[in-house]
Amino acid sequence: MFGARPAEIAAEASGSLSCLHGNQFSAWELNKGPILAGFIAGFSALALLFAAGGLVWLLVATLLSLFLAAAIVVRLFAAAASCDATSAVSAPVLRDHELPVVTVIVALYREAQVAPALAASLQRLDYPVSKLDIIMVVEADDHETRRALEALGLPAYFRIVIAPEGQPRTKPRALNIGLALARGSLTCVFDAEDIPEPRQLREAAARFAVLPSAIACLQGRLAIDNFGDGWLARCFALEYAALFDVVNPSLASLGAPIPLGGTSNHFRTDILRKVGGWDAWNVTEDLDLGLRLARFGYSAGVLEASTFEEAPVSLRGWMNQRRRWFKGWFQTLFVHAREPRAFIAGMGWSRALVTVLHVGGALWRGRCWGRCLSCSW
Repeated sequence: MFGARPAEIAAEASGSLSCLHGNQFSAWELNKGPILAGFIAGFSALALLFAAGGLVWLLVATLLSLFLAAAIVVRLFAAAASCDATSAVSAPVLRDHELPVVTVIVALYREAQVAPALAASLQRLDYPVSKLDIIMVVEADDHETRRALEALGLPAYFRIVIAPEGQPRTKPRALNIGLALARGSLTCVFDAEDIPEPRQLREAAARFAVLPSAIACLQGRLAIDNFGDGWLARCFALEYAALFDVVNPSLASLGAPIPLGGTSNHFRTDILRKVGGWDAWNVTEDLDLGLRLARFGYSAGVLEASTFEEAPVSLRGWMNQRRRWFKGWFQTLFVHAREPRAFIAGMGWSRALVTVLHVGGALWRGRCWGRCLSCSW
């Protein structure tokens, strides 16, 4: 049935969000030019400010400085809250027969080399195999990765799903294809290079069992395991430690939206489908989904269990990653701020303000850090 209707499946994976909730939550229209128009308008405004000079330029510089200072204050409050954060709700250990079925989705593209390590990591998960549903989504033209997975002789609870050809060819589109086939009441996402701690699924299931239904997502902590591979990797490890060990747990304890990490996300499957899954047209689908959940009245929490991954060790790799993140953050801000009243009504004033300061401040700080790094190299 799935393979017999590839065109419909591809269309659903790309446009399910727009079909459910209209274009107000999707970045699809933004890919047609509004972001470019926004950049042009912004640079034009800067040019006019340079030309005007004097008090006008001083006023704008002051406003930008105040915005950055407010963003820093938000992170300082988050750091202070982390000292007594209580987001780690104690949960009883569930016995095997009490555990729910969990679907794990991994989107793969040109990952033949890491396929054996990925399969080994997933098979080390401490979870009853009778309640484990692992979906590995492979693009239709990625024959090498498909052959590598098939050669491993994976257990029956693994499913290799071929994503029908379609646009855009993105990770969130592949995740939507996996979501359509998910059997579990909980859905988890990992990346191909991840090494999750074996207890992570059990912890998530136990936490969801005692948390209110409004908690739709739990974010596992992400940690860098190659921090010894140079200065850039060490900086990346520090950044991840600050975000996933301090800022995110604190924001969660305060009830504020948290920027999801793109991997080690654990969802209640019914809520994930209700809000439209992932936006196939947004290159930072994790951040977008975290904000969309908040706009629908849901919250996110954090897990103690970690997932280890590698940081980029070359400047080119780091720049390519940051470029994609910056594009996605701009996309997400455009999507959620293009209807300010709806954005504030859905989130509330305080959460909307924290979101703008946190995401916008990250963009501004990242721009400054990228400039300094480029100059140092």
